[in-house]
Amino acid sequence: MSFASSEESKNFFDFLDIYYENSKLCADHEVICWLEKRGSDPDFWHETALTWHWESGVDVLRWIIRQPTCEMATASWILIEALSGVDLYPTAADYVTSDREFFDMCKDITERWRAGFYTSNRLGFTKQQSINFDQSVAAFNRQRLRIGNPPLWQLPRAAFGPFEGKQAVSAKDAVFERGTLRMTMQHFSKTHKSALKLPK
Repeated sequence: MSFASSEESKNFFDFLDIYYENSKLCADHEVICWLEKRGSDPDFWHETALTWHWESGVDVLRWIIRQPTCEMATASWILIEALSGVDLYPTAADYVTSDREFFDMCKDITERWRAGFYTSNRLGFTKQQSINFDQSVAAFNRQRLRIGNPPLWQLPRAAFGPFEGKQAVSAKDAVFERGTLRMTMQHFSKTHKSALKLPK
């Protein structure tokens, strides 16, 4: 983004300060309640999963994968991205207490996949996301074979795609940024028009 003047540059960074100070939609402990009130929004959940900041924990993701309208691609992305970069173990008892929330979410997804819980295959990935997903699937499968392909991590073939549906429609009002639920910049700027005239 370029600026016509130093004043315009200052206005922009002033606006960013205002945005980050005032754009949170709710307190962190109220996010699940906010999601519940929002209702079914698979596109928003899908985008959230694709851009999730994993250091922010798994509470939001765990809520998403339990929704009846959660997309197949969303659930699989969360599971495969979560497991492809960590050591797999053959039984639940092998996971230490510090990993329990993470493990329980992944186990929940695998059980829901096997039970036929995920039924909608409307959404998919971009070309690059598909490449990333396939690479993560390969890493996950290598791990499974290394430990003898235990029942704990066995999944139906559909869980590995391909997911060739349309891309999710971005929400105009809300976005998770590094785990924090905020208004989108566009939505926020409409309510703070005097703060800045954004450069083209």
